[in-house]
Amino acid sequence: MDTKTHWEKVYTTKAPDAVSWYRPHLETSLALIVRAADARTASIIDIGGGESTLVDDLLARGYENITVLDVSQTAIDVTKRRLGLAAELIHWLARYPRADPKTAPPATAMKYCSRPFGTVSFSATIAPNRMPKRTT
Repeated sequence: MDTKTHWEKVYTTKAPDAVSWYRPHLETSLALIVRAADARTASIIDIGGGESTLVDDLLARGYENITVLDVSQTAIDVTKRRLGLAAELIHWLARYPRADPKTAPPATAMKYCSRPFGTVSFSATIAPNRMPKRTT
């Protein structure tokens, strides 16, 4: 099973709070972003955002220029439904870098973005157990 198929299966078959990496809020990531991005107009991308509530918390704090990138369109759709009309304020990218996201440099994911970012959150690297095991 390839990585994209793996994540689509995870997000199709499990509730957001039924996965091992679930946290109601990503307090550490949020605190770091708030510290790094003083202006509410700062351009922020959450790579591997999945069904994370980080985007909710950024919106609640008034951030206006947010992008969420994830391999799973299913995860993005779940988050969009959760946000309701506020989802229209977010730039969504369902992409998968060809390189292994555990070892690829951040630029691999960033090449899918059409604009520069001042603040980057790597949700996928904060919870490395989200990555499927490699089989050879």
